[in-house]
Amino acid sequence: MPSRWLSPTTCLLLLAATSSVGMGSVYSELVINNTDPVIYWNQDETSGAQAADLVGGDNPGTYGGTHTLGQAGPRPSDGFRYRHMDADNKAPSVTANGYTVYTSLTTGAGASTGAYSVQTWFNSTVDDFNDRVLQYVFARGDSAVAGEWRDAVYIYGSWTGVSPKPTGRLVYPKGGGALAVGDTVLSPDTWNHLVFVRDGSATNKTRVYLNGELEIEDTSGWTGTTGEHLTAGHRTDYSAAHGGLGLWGRYDEVAVWDRALAAGEVRQLFMFASVVPEPSSIVVWLIALAACALFVRRRKR
Repeated sequence: MPSRWLSPTTCLLLLAATSSVGMGSVYSELVINNTDPVIYWNQDETSGAQAADLVGGDNPGTYGGTHTLGQAGPRPSDGFRYRHMDADNKAPSVTANGYTVYTSLTTGAGASTGAYSVQTWFNSTVDDFNDRVLQYVFARGDSAVAGEWRDAVYIYGSWTGVSPKPTGRLVYPKGGGALAVGDTVLSPDTWNHLVFVRDGSATNKTRVYLNGELEIEDTSGWTGTTGEHLTAGHRTDYSAAHGGLGLWGRYDEVAVWDRALAAGEVRQLFMFASVVPEPSSIVVWLIALAACALFVRRRKR
């Protein structure tokens, strides 16, 4: 058969390819297979009190506070890559006292308090960041005791501890009352990608990445021993007394690494879900039908 002809088998394969457009998420698989986290919570649960761990299943998180499970996570309708983020991707919706916690991180998952990294996607759904005092996105410490120092990243709101107030920006409290503040002013009700990296060096250098780019670089004032308490969506002292300090919105795809991720790896984590146009089902169907029509036309000659 001349090479310019398409066989019936090829036509069927082209038509079958349309079924893969817009199918389920592969984002978590890409992250796990390419970067080897020690914990991965995709947080697709619609009921129950635990967040399943996709890396071996041995390290589930616990949903605390007030959660509404099964809400919209980052999806293609938000501009994320088709098939990488599922069209029905789910995430917990929380108010300030909602969070996910893992409380045996060092002994159970092997993530040291020296070099480690954490990822989460987050979306603060408030209309105005000034409506909230602070919104913690991530924290890690030795216990849930109020006031104990910790690694953490939060969205600055109406708190009056700094002048001028960096409202709407990411903040890393580095110890002794000092703050490291990012440059980017976040937009409400927008999905963002956060990665926190601690390099384990003598100076405990830390980096905060926002949407694949370095946002904050400083040093940590936390000299953790166990680091057992890791929370997404709140501080480690996540009791009702500190309920006003959590995220108002949604967070998703939380992962933990037992090492300091390189800048290129952080960029890759963001790019796995970034906006890259892919053909819609209609486009693929039209291409396949045109190819089959060309085959039939040539066979009739």
